[in-house]
Amino acid sequence: MSEVSGNDRSVRPIAAADRNRRRRRMIHSAVIAVVSAVVALSVVGCGESQAKSMHVGDCGYFEKAGRGSELQRRDCTDPEAVLIVVRASAAAECPDYAYTWSPPSQMKSKPQNVCTHVNAHVGDCVNDPGNKYAHLDRLRKVPCSTPGAYQVNTRIEKHDFGVCAAVSTRYRDTASITHEQPPVSFCLHRV
Repeated sequence: MSEVSGNDRSVRPIAAADRNRRRRRMIHSAVIAVVSAVVALSVVGCGESQAKSMHVGDCGYFEKAGRGSELQRRDCTDPEAVLIVVRASAAAECPDYAYTWSPPSQMKSKPQNVCTHVNAHVGDCVNDPGNKYAHLDRLRKVPCSTPGAYQVNTRIEKHDFGVCAAVSTRYRDTASITHEQPPVSFCLHRV
């Protein structure tokens, strides 16, 4: 079977043209499949490797929204180091769920959880102690002159929901942060 094209009367077999089109489609499909596989592996694999790369004692902050962001490591004495890892990657949930980091995982039925605590001392300020759970990436240490900042006025090495009881009459707006394991509690007041 042949095909006659326009005025130049060139003859070309249809089968060859069809084979070339099919070959291009197959190559295009293969390229798309490979790119999709690489993207899928990097998304799933990165979360898992990020969780495994965080070790007890690492400090820093989470940079982007969601539980899939990587810990931006800082020395624990660095003013930006608002969080400290207190338990490395494990399937068990953290006792302080509000400060849990979990990578996105579509391949596992149980996510790997990294447990963090607030890394602060008396005199340090944070932007808002309510930044936890899904908003943990917004929690930052800030200069105490920042409007709306909260300053740590009490830190005790035990789990104590009443940590602000003694200072709540002195400050109009206080917030407490308590951690179970290891036990530590903070009272902060708005400056």
